[in-house]
Parts: sequence; C-alpha cells; structure tokens
Amino acid sequence: MNRKGIGIPLACLGASLMLVLAVVSPAKAQSCVPDGGVDDTLNQTSCCSGYAVPNSTYCSNPNDWGTTWASCNHWCGTPPVNGCIPDGGVDDTLNATSCCSGRAVPGSTRCLNPNDYGTTWTTCIQTCDTAVPSCAVPPYAPAYWNDSSTVQINNNCYNYSTNTRTDTFAQPGRASGASCSSSSCMNATTISQYTVNDGLTRSSASAACPGGQAKVALVIWPNNDYHFYRRDSNGWWSHKPGQTVARNVDDSGQLISNPETANRGPYSVFAGYFCTCSSSAQGQGHARIR
Repeated sequence: MNRKGIGIPLACLGASLMLVLAVVSPAKAQSCVPDGGVDDTLNQTSCCSGYAVPNSTYCSNPNDWGTTWASCNHWCGTPPVNGCIPDGGVDDTLNATSCCSGRAVPGSTRCLNPNDYGTTWTTCIQTCDTAVPSCAVPPYAPAYWNDSSTVQINNNCYNYSTNTRTDTFAQPGRASGASCSSSSCMNATTISQYTVNDGLTRSSASAACPGGQAKVALVIWPNNDYHFYRRDSNGWWSHKPGQTVARNVDDSGQLISNPETANRGPYSVFAGYFCTCSSSAQGQGHARIR
C-alpha cells in the first residue's frame, strides 16, 4: 500500500532514486582505486584489482570517446573467480559477468551515467550479495512494526508482507528498475510483474511455497492502490496498511483465514499469491525490495 493508503501520492511513489556517483578528486593522487571506485580512463590512476568493469566507460564529453579520453572514466571491478564475481565483489548490471551467489545486494546498483539507470544499464554496477539464506515463515508479532516511529512510518504493506524492513516505504519493482508512479499502472498485471521482477515467485492458494518460504497475497484497488497480506506461522493472515499498524483482522474486524474472501474494502481485485524468502525474525526477510 502507498504512504497514505489511498490514491497515488507522488511524494511516495515518485520518490527519486538515489544513484551513487563516485567522483575521483584531482586534488589528491591515489596509489590505486579500489573495487567499486571510479578510475580515469587515461590511467592517471589505476584500479587496484587491475580489472575494469566491462563496457562501463563513460565520457561526460562524448567527443572524447576514442580520441583524447580526457573526460572519460570507468568502474573498477572485481576480477571473476571461476567465471563469476565472488560475494562482496563488484559486478556489471548488464551481466557480462555475474555474481557467484546469483544475488546482488538490494539497492546497490549505481551508474556513472545516471541516464542509464532503468534504461540501458550500460555504465551501471552492483555489489554481489551472499548466497541465498535459509527461509522461514514469520510469526505474527506486530509490536516490532507498530513502534509509532521509524519502523511503522517508513515501512508499508510490501515491507511487512515480505518481512523486510528497508525504511524506504518499498514499492514493487523499484529495486529491479521500474515501479508504478501513476494510476494507469495500478492494475493486477503490472503490479504482479513488478513483484516478480523483485524476485518473488508466483504461487497459488493450494501450493506450498518451496524451501521454507512464506506466502503473500496481492490485491488491487483499481487505478488507485495495491495492498499485500502475509500468511504467518500460525496459519492466519495479517497485513500493514501504509503507515498504520500491522494487524491480523480485515475491514470488518474479523481474523483473516483467507485473503480472497476477507473484507478488503475497495481492494476489489485479487491479484494472486507469491512466495518470498522470509525469516522467523521480524524485519529480517530476504526479499530484494527497495
């Protein structure tokens, strides 16, 4: 659910993405540039690893490309080990290389050219995460989320359902490069796809989630909003509407045994079930959301 619980407040859904741009200071020379740092193409500095991220070179003056290279820089990368980038290393977003773990740290993508974010990804890199952790279905423990402060205000239904605290009021698809910022995309097809893009997998009412994963449900208020529920370890469902408190009752005050038949208010479209790698500890789910 979005921040207010109704409508599409652009202050939330349209929040700008923080792209981290590293700048090499000309005032102080470095012996070498560490992995994930920016190196000048003219080799006034050099990568400590001796390895530049493939195809990451960017020139602020396009005329310098292939000529003087004066305004050109590239990312220093982590050399592949056995054909992949090890945990904590720097990988290119375009997958000329790939993380050995198969996972990137959520929110770690940054681009030399900001215009590449969400488009070509040409000058973008990401940090490789550790291997997929063990998953568990969380218990219903609303006190963690209902602190009337940072956790409650900055984490919404997407955070709660995946049990992943980010303090960013996470939006489906934001971590994977495209999210909804207008009423035209507030529909079951689009939000479901953004959810899948973030790494959740489609499921059904009867199917068990594999590997100890937890089940969540997506519903839509057409052209207005989305909302998520999660199935807790006690078998009942709970949810956290926007900045309000987490709860285990529907709009009629009834315990939720089935999100398809619960009183969901204006969220008339049931969009489906998904599985996510959650955790038994509140806020410590492993979903790649932002």
